[in-house]
Amino acid sequence: VILNQYDMEYMIKNKYLVPLRSFILVKPDLSNVSIIAGDYELSQLSEAVSKYPIIMEIVKESKSFIEKSIKTIVFAVDINHAELLKTAFQNEGFTTEALHSKSEEEDKTVIKRFEKGYIKILVSVLKLTTGFDVPETDLAIIARPTKSQNLYKQMVGRVLRIAPNKKNAILLDCGNVIENLGKPLEPIIPKDELEKK
Repeated sequence: VILNQYDMEYMIKNKYLVPLRSFILVKPDLSNVSIIAGDYELSQLSEAVSKYPIIMEIVKESKSFIEKSIKTIVFAVDINHAELLKTAFQNEGFTTEALHSKSEEEDKTVIKRFEKGYIKILVSVLKLTTGFDVPETDLAIIARPTKSQNLYKQMVGRVLRIAPNKKNAILLDCGNVIENLGKPLEPIIPKDELEKK
């Protein structure tokens, strides 16, 4: 689904996508993170969000949502951040795997296990933003702050697919994304307007 060509609200109203509910859960302090080419500088961003209290707050605040979800995906900044989140969720008793460039198993194998229900949470570093097709996924946790509208829409798009018994999708913002870029179903904001915010 190329979301930019269609208004997401229209797609939901006409039952091409499921309704989305969004919650702002965790607001990391990103005041010391530089902006380069319109998005956060990755190494500074990773340092800011990989702090133990933030990881634990994300896990604590999202736990009740995950327990009610069918399948959960978590978007992380980099390999270190993904592994920290994976371990923290595993410590809460959730079967969790991370997908990134140094994953031990092939992506396809891990995604297949996620699809079959052997994995409850999939933590990803830029691997699930495109070409990921598990419509039952109903919960997205954005732990990767971004100022990129396209990345935001791609992350949201992963949970909007229709599937049997799926009534809606939930987005948990743990990275100031709604504050920076607006609600997830709003049309993309032109860049010049975004800079006035």
